[in-house]
Amino acid sequence: MLFENEQLNISRLYTIMYYKPDKLYHKYLWKPPYYELTYYSKGDSTITFNGKTLHIGTGDILFLPKFIGDENYIVDANSKFSLYNIYFDTEAELPQEAIVIPAKNENIKHLFDKIHNIWVGQQPGYYFKCMQLAYEIFAAVRHMQIYSPKEKLLQLAASEDYMANHYCDVDFDYETFVSLSGLSYSYFKKLFISKYGVPPVKHITRMKINRACELLQSEKFTISEIAHSCGFENIYYFSNVFKKLMGVSPKNYSSYVGKDSD
Repeated sequence: MLFENEQLNISRLYTIMYYKPDKLYHKYLWKPPYYELTYYSKGDSTITFNGKTLHIGTGDILFLPKFIGDENYIVDANSKFSLYNIYFDTEAELPQEAIVIPAKNENIKHLFDKIHNIWVGQQPGYYFKCMQLAYEIFAAVRHMQIYSPKEKLLQLAASEDYMANHYCDVDFDYETFVSLSGLSYSYFKKLFISKYGVPPVKHITRMKINRACELLQSEKFTISEIAHSCGFENIYYFSNVFKKLMGVSPKNYSSYVGKDSD
């Protein structure tokens, strides 16, 4: 759990930023020298950090440890996104892995907006006020983790196994996918969104496209072969979905990634 130890002293706040990037794909070749707490105010992305892949959506919080990573931190967004970053340091022991915490909480959004405005304003006493707000944010994050329905999320396990093994099937059976959880569709969808940030269909589509990206970069298959192996009935539908999510056609994807990663 993040911030499990409440006796955490922030030794320094480095900066607090509001970030609204122009590009959907980013590759960061560095290991941050401080901890990072990010709040996604808009959009959703697939995060790859130190070999771990996570999905983060609107209202979610992302924690990244300092001095950790394989110099291959990738943010692959589904759409235009914006976020708040708090860069801080502490002597307390914190997790050494990337963590996503579903927030979906208006109070959290308000706290991040407030701490950023005070930091940017640089009025007398701003640093002390920001330290106070940072502790409020940490407390709120800890509270959300304690009271999240973890036992309910476990009911998604069988459905997640099915999804992992069959998401590229052309005839993916959504009825079986949901029924394996033993939940009604409405409640299943609610729990799924609380964990992944997006509805099941959108998440599975994104999984298909992520797999397509891997195959395109291998340059071993035709676009038609990739479309079929990723569960699309025809190349035209595949191309339309791919371009909508990635902002570029499958044909031009490899050169686009190479240029953007420089």
